[in-house]
Amino acid sequence: MRLTPILLGFMISLAGSQATAACGSPQQYQIIPVAASGPGAQGSFWTTAVWLSDAGPVSGQPNTVQAFAVDALSGYTEYTRDYTVPPGGTVEAADLIGDLGLPQGRTFWVYLMGTSPFYVNARIYTTEPGGSGTYGQHIPVAYEDQGMGQGETVVFPVPLDYSRTRVNVGFTYGNAMTTRLRVRVIAGDGTELSAQTVTLGNSESVQLNGVNAGMIGTAAGKVVIEALDDTGEDLFPYVSVADMTTSDPMFLFYHTPCLP
Repeated sequence: MRLTPILLGFMISLAGSQATAACGSPQQYQIIPVAASGPGAQGSFWTTAVWLSDAGPVSGQPNTVQAFAVDALSGYTEYTRDYTVPPGGTVEAADLIGDLGLPQGRTFWVYLMGTSPFYVNARIYTTEPGGSGTYGQHIPVAYEDQGMGQGETVVFPVPLDYSRTRVNVGFTYGNAMTTRLRVRVIAGDGTELSAQTVTLGNSESVQLNGVNAGMIGTAAGKVVIEALDDTGEDLFPYVSVADMTTSDPMFLFYHTPCLP
């Protein structure tokens, strides 16, 4: 099934009408803010795996969860894949990007829509250099219209020494209007080391790799992200910090608001 722009807009509007979601509660519409597959720095190769669990009883009906993504760089081509989750059961999508047929070597946001509420767990991982295991990072889900808004600032404390870690900054954006962000890297003593303005268009997913490149001996600092324009609250920034030798990563995410 290929979604038309009209149907896609309707589904996003329907999902956006939900009340603020409680953290960890099952939902019918959810967003995986970043998914990727392909080679990375230092010989890494990244894969996105996802697990979907039906929230209903085993005596209920199967839950069809549709995943879809939009490639904003190729004329907004839409990609979809359906997963049938048994009543009260769980299925694994071992390679989400491959299942959808998306291009390798880039990042995407993936929208999930179930026929009934479900739970999601997502992980992006790379094979350990010796081939005996994997290193990975948990990717939390996000909810439509509960992202970063205009005038908001988000701060991510990070290690900055480029001889030890790679700091990548990314953005998932699910709105049709163009928006701008300010990205600053600041040393532990408060000195601004770099600053840039990023422009995002309709449904874009962008990752800035190695924003700490050349920052040798700078032990600690922070990444500061400011939303300069209206985002429709559909902007979700993140930072991924990977070990320079093993690519063992940690994932820092803009937290979707939760109910008590």
